[in-house]
Amino acid sequence: GCVIALANGGGSSGPTLTWLGTNGWTYKLQGSPSLLPATWTNLPAYTNVSGIGPIVITNIGGGTQMYYRVKAVEN
Repeated sequence: GCVIALANGGGSSGPTLTWLGTNGWTYKLQGSPSLLPATWTNLPAYTNVSGIGPIVITNIGGGTQMYYRVKAVEN
């Protein structure tokens, strides 16, 4: 499985998400304002993320409560 590290950026920059990318996979960052029910939507700036090794997403945006998940899609 994929382990995601979350760090609070503080202020208006929002959190920083980090995970290890794998060759042959593309990742989509999704957000939902609630988990009951979860309404996952793609975050437009992060729908085609790829790379091998650490992938770091910063400045997601802050100010409102948001839950995040990373969806892995095999190429």
